[in-house]
Amino acid sequence: MGGGGGGRAGGGAGGFRAGGITGGADFLDRFSALLVNPAEYVLDLVDSLDLTHEQIDRLDYLRDSLDVVNDSIGAALQAEIEEAAGGAQQDPRALMEVIRPRMQEAQENLQSGLAAVREVLTEEQWEMLPERVRDLGSQRGRQGGVRRPGGAP
Repeated sequence: MGGGGGGRAGGGAGGFRAGGITGGADFLDRFSALLVNPAEYVLDLVDSLDLTHEQIDRLDYLRDSLDVVNDSIGAALQAEIEEAAGGAQQDPRALMEVIRPRMQEAQENLQSGLAAVREVLTEEQWEMLPERVRDLGSQRGRQGGVRRPGGAP
């Protein structure tokens, strides 16, 4: 492959601790699925897309930058939920009021990351990406069962 260094294979949700928030690991897994990193997907296809060294460098930087934002979203959500729960079981409706803004933030970060990735690629390279990657973050892309780089859900 060729573009590597610096990012995590899963895309980034490093602020989470399984079970460290009301709702448990199942909720965290679902939320962290929103925190995908489109640059990671493209870097996994470095050879088939015939990326230039400049493109690889830009995608590496973008991947690392998106990971930082994703991590901060996850950490902020975890802290807000723990604060809202106050150690007790939280009303699910009240919990959604805490979660919803972070879900929106994650979706916006994914969309801006995907737009930035598209700017790095040529139109031909963009069209070579699997449709499930080009549609990341869209309703159609989520229904298609997009998997993280390396095959993890």
